[in-house]
Amino acid sequence: MIRVIYRWSVDPERGGEFAAAWREVTRCIQQGCPDARGSVVLKSQIDANVYLAVARWDGIDAWRDSREAEDIVPAPLVERMRAAAGGPAGYEIFDELPDWALH
Repeated sequence: MIRVIYRWSVDPERGGEFAAAWREVTRCIQQGCPDARGSVVLKSQIDANVYLAVARWDGIDAWRDSREAEDIVPAPLVERMRAAAGGPAGYEIFDELPDWALH
């Protein structure tokens, strides 16, 4: 399992537009990628321009395949999200380690 953490700098006046586009993109990914395990978008309380998203995937290959498949997320929707964010996201990929929390 991996987590992909995306980071955007979004004009605060376009935050709602960005969040709405992110929801639509996520819906498309969930419908088209069985190895996508959901995501959450976060807005910084310290810097109103900073948005993060954390997406969970079964593995790196599934994530890469989704990025190369042009039919999963319509290009106009990707462009709408990028326009609201002022450009593409930076991202970093992490391996998910076992959860050792006691339940």
